[in-house]
Amino acid sequence: MKFIRYILIVVVVITATSCKKFLDKEPKDFLSDPKAFYDTEDRLNASIASVYDKMGALHGTGWLYTYGNEADEGFYARDNTMTMPAFFDFTAGHSYVAAVWRDCYDGINRANAFLENVDNNPSIPESFRNRLRGEAHFLRGYYYFLLVQFYGGVPIRTESTKDATQNLNKKRSTVAEVYELILSDMKKAETLVPTIDAIGHGGRISKSAARGLLARICLTMAGFPLKDESKYVEARDWAKMVMDDPIHGLNPDFTNIFVKYARDEYDIRESIFEVEFWGNRTDVYTETGSVGFANQPINTNPNTGNGFGGLKVTYKLWRQFASPNDMRRDWTIANFGYTTSGPNGAKSPITTASESTIYNRQVAKWRREYETLLPKAIGATPQNFPLLRYSDILLMFAEAENAVNNGPTQEAFNKINEVRRRAYGTGYRIATITKVASGSGYTATPMIVIKNSDGHEGAQAYAYATLGTGAAAGTINTVTLLSKGAFYSVTPPTVSFVSVNGVGSGATATVTMEAINPADANIPVDLGLDELSFLEIIRAERMRELSFEQMRRFDLIRWGIFGDAMREVADAMSSTPPAASNLYAAVRFQKAQNVKHILWPIPSVEIMMNLDMVQNPNW
Repeated sequence: MKFIRYILIVVVVITATSCKKFLDKEPKDFLSDPKAFYDTEDRLNASIASVYDKMGALHGTGWLYTYGNEADEGFYARDNTMTMPAFFDFTAGHSYVAAVWRDCYDGINRANAFLENVDNNPSIPESFRNRLRGEAHFLRGYYYFLLVQFYGGVPIRTESTKDATQNLNKKRSTVAEVYELILSDMKKAETLVPTIDAIGHGGRISKSAARGLLARICLTMAGFPLKDESKYVEARDWAKMVMDDPIHGLNPDFTNIFVKYARDEYDIRESIFEVEFWGNRTDVYTETGSVGFANQPINTNPNTGNGFGGLKVTYKLWRQFASPNDMRRDWTIANFGYTTSGPNGAKSPITTASESTIYNRQVAKWRREYETLLPKAIGATPQNFPLLRYSDILLMFAEAENAVNNGPTQEAFNKINEVRRRAYGTGYRIATITKVASGSGYTATPMIVIKNSDGHEGAQAYAYATLGTGAAAGTINTVTLLSKGAFYSVTPPTVSFVSVNGVGSGATATVTMEAINPADANIPVDLGLDELSFLEIIRAERMRELSFEQMRRFDLIRWGIFGDAMREVADAMSSTPPAASNLYAAVRFQKAQNVKHILWPIPSVEIMMNLDMVQNPNW
């Protein structure tokens, strides 16, 4: 997007110039002095872009479906290989274990090199250098935050690698020591980076991003394994600083958050920090990822955009949604399958919702049908991935406020209810849909569009038709409403039947409306909730709001309930088994209860190379 595209242009220009000179007989541009690379604003920008670059490597591919989502909300939707982190059956030699370690330390080394050289040319404005210095501190802290959550205490490196033996024998720092560096880096960043409205998008690090991540880091430190409960105060205060910034607020439409990611549109009110991707592999500045390919329902229709369908959901996640009026349910958990042909977005319904069949539902939070960059690439997308949303800020504040006060305050209720009310929408929703005319000549189920004229496309209602048979062949038999939507006016919208193959016409239907009462979503203040019971509500709300955004595993661990949560899913699968095609997942949740899975192992290659490295327990 904006930042990535600009920096890639700079890098390409620098690379093109270097290549031309490199072909000369005299290699005049050889970097005998690497410090020379940091002597202009463009080169500093290109260098900090290389530190950001590892974010894409971490969050843009396998982490979307095969690892990073090892929690109770869903599971990897393939059983062709069971020896991997997604199935809790792997060794320290697994490539994913080494890749995350390598990518994080690569990012740290790039940040260290940048910090060592950012002041090489004092004629570059200090304000410019400080802004980029802050970004480097943030990114180094972020990479260490990932490392300590995955591996526990790790070696701390605050100098760039100068020779191959520099880090061969380096002991692990304690978890507390790693967090001390993370806090120091993030707090430095917070003082140096600009406000998000000055940047204009969430692709670069802002004060809001630093403050929000500091809230998350402090909440993590307050939980397992450190259990430094004094950090609840800091977590609350950092979250409140974001909340007090008038630039931030919830997008009124939960679904529109993800429509905007698909369209490559920024929304700095809601989306505070996101990993950037760009392109469709038809230009030289492409920086694509897999968001919307790896984690949308499986699909081969090129008009919609192909999808791998890498994640399925658990019944535990499904039953967290107490009401079908919570729009997050049918946006997160697919109630449809994409058709293999037809116009963009063509779908077929999934109407069964028994416990055993829910395990076959796929994640639908990211949808390529809303991409506007054409043609849509195969296996790659321009969609950004969210790392920090405003709803997370509200829920972190409510959790910390509850802990600080040994029970929920009015303000804690206000913040969680703000998130819940957004999930139900405002205005009117569809109450019923009734077929009026059956039409004729249909040879394929048409799409039914119940358009919302107010622009909330993601929150429009969904309905599906069933074709007649026998003498009624070619006509519409029944129409079923599967998603009621929101944000409609009291005037019923028009229903359109769109033939997917150009055959058939004449079907019509009407709808009736019902008013949405926002108060229906609220958790009543007078329930007499204590600290633990309110925390349970927070845990469930985070599952509903933030599922598959790569936080659930770490949330469960810091709450000290990871094994219990995975056992709950395993017991449910044992009591009511999923369909035969998903039975393989039951083993996953059973193996996850082994206490060693709280941490990943230190990669085998690191154990072999670093004589002072000690392996994690039971690995």
